[in-house]
Amino acid sequence: MSGINVIIYYAPRAFELAGLYLIDKAGRKTLMYLGSVGYLISLFVVAWAFNIGQGGIVVFSVFMFIASHAVGQGQSPGSGTHWIFAVLITLFMPFFLEQYNPRTVLTFFAFMMILQLIFVFYLMPEIKGKSLENLSAKLFKKTEDNH
Repeated sequence: MSGINVIIYYAPRAFELAGLYLIDKAGRKTLMYLGSVGYLISLFVVAWAFNIGQGGIVVFSVFMFIASHAVGQGQSPGSGTHWIFAVLITLFMPFFLEQYNPRTVLTFFAFMMILQLIFVFYLMPEIKGKSLENLSAKLFKKTEDNH
């Protein structure tokens, strides 16, 4: 009842309502880069902090992780995917934490963010300043060119 899911999943919408719609100002790819780099840093730092036994660093890094999520991943196309993976992680994390050191589990997630950076760099289109019609036309043109 604290509203944490509202903050985590709907922060971009709250920013939009406050007149801070970051996608239009910075662009989707820029925000994804910022979020991805924030994820990488925070996850590697959390893994390192577990390794050296520094709980305070873990807390700060988790806050950084949440902020990175709100900036990059919290955009609406990513939200649906996150709900699916939230369920999967809830189901499987206890098993993985029993089998592996938390440092190993968090390092795995950090490496997944490297793959995300590669995806953003090579495959994600920029939508800043483009209409939905323009984006649709480009998407369908690429699809037709591939056939």
